[in-house]
Amino acid sequence: MDITHEHIVERCWHVLENAGFHITSERQERRFLTAYQVYSILEREGNTLCQELIDECKGDFRGKGAHHHDGGYDGQVKRIAQALGCHPEVETRYLDTRFLKVGEHAPSGEDCGIFRIRN
Repeated sequence: MDITHEHIVERCWHVLENAGFHITSERQERRFLTAYQVYSILEREGNTLCQELIDECKGDFRGKGAHHHDGGYDGQVKRIAQALGCHPEVETRYLDTRFLKVGEHAPSGEDCGIFRIRN
């Protein structure tokens, strides 16, 4: 079974909705989350998407994930990032990740996608 981007976004949407807002006297903006954060929240909730992605990726791969014959990497966090990054109602920006660690995981590249629902 191929898990579609739409299915992933649908299952992650409430996490982005509940990320809250940064509120000041001048602005009110939704907070951004990384795909690692989204996955961790889903995992704590016991969301079945986590197991679906583990099954689809043939293992629990975070960070770089499983190496494939085409030289690329795959994993459940990467799939969430790809799905959110392609969705027109999700705003994507990139955070410089030098010297940054999210929980137990250091991002694998020089930057990391961060996501929020478009205002």
